[in-house]
Amino acid sequence: MSLQVNMQVDNVFVRLLSLPAVSSTCEVIERTYTSTKQTHPLFCSVCGVYERGARTASSLAVWSIQPAIDRLETQLDELCVLNSHSQIAKLFSGDK
Repeated sequence: MSLQVNMQVDNVFVRLLSLPAVSSTCEVIERTYTSTKQTHPLFCSVCGVYERGARTASSLAVWSIQPAIDRLETQLDELCVLNSHSQIAKLFSGDK
């Protein structure tokens, strides 16, 4: 992804997580999950298996979608360049 698109995506997540309701909900869920894992050994083992599975699945998903992302990134970069050229042309032609 281009740097600008990455920054926009990061900005959306940062803004979302900075909302008080979302932030406090995430904290409560994290504390409850951690406390439950510490209290119940069987639950901890089961969650560990699921966590490893989720990591593996997400890694596989990223790996498999990467070629499509690379192609889209190239197209996005080209669109950004075309848009920049269009904006510059408008400035020089006097259009608003």
